[in-house]
Amino acid sequence: MNHTLASTLGELQTKIYWLHDAEKFAELAEAATKIYIQLGYDQQKAENVGRLIGNEESFIKLGF
Repeated sequence: MNHTLASTLGELQTKIYWLHDAEKFAELAEAATKIYIQLGYDQQKAENVGRLIGNEESFIKLGF
């Protein structure tokens, strides 16, 4: 993994933790989508994962 990609992913991961704590789940979903796009997933798959991760109920079920 190149330095730029690692840096971008680190920044997005940090943003996800902050957004979760602030209960800003729609913005969290957007950040998660960006991570999956950076990892090479197509737009549709990235958006699906982003919505799942950004779903407040998903966090509750996972114990976050």
